[in-house]
Amino acid sequence: MEVSTAPTRSAESIRKCSDSAFDPTKDSPHHSGQLMPFWFLANALSEIEVCKGKGSQDIIKEIIANVFRAAIINNPSELANLFYFFIVKLAPEYEA
Repeated sequence: MEVSTAPTRSAESIRKCSDSAFDPTKDSPHHSGQLMPFWFLANALSEIEVCKGKGSQDIIKEIIANVFRAAIINNPSELANLFYFFIVKLAPEYEA
């Protein structure tokens, strides 16, 4: 797979992952074929960290879903690594 060299978008120019209007094609910081910038994932985790109170589980699900939606549209090859990152594992159990 060829990786795009187009510049990533800045954090100020995109919506937060917790925003219900988040559009993975317009609001993700990377373009098709680019790797997801770590700051995007770190910002999503920071948003999860401050979620409290009633309805927080729904907001957390939306944040995680938006991160995965951005990965599916822009670089599906990252999905497995992203999944293992969120479940705090390095690899499947059957791999040494």
